[in-house]
Amino acid sequence: MGKLIAILLMVVAIWVGVTVFTEGADRAFGGLFGGLVGSSTGDAPANHSTPERARDSVQRAYDESGDRLDRAMGETR
Repeated sequence: MGKLIAILLMVVAIWVGVTVFTEGADRAFGGLFGGLVGSSTGDAPANHSTPERARDSVQRAYDESGDRLDRAMGETR
């Protein structure tokens, strides 16, 4: 019986963790964990999940890299 309860608690903990990871602390479970971990950073809107913020950060870095490459290529011409 104890093993069953331990397995059930692990499953619930994994479910909560995955939900907070995919939705972000501000949106998961109606913002229940938002106060515990603090609000989201100032440059990232609170309505974006963690994967969305990561995608935006990668896209911004990719765009900046392209701009740097364009400037470098312009100097060699």
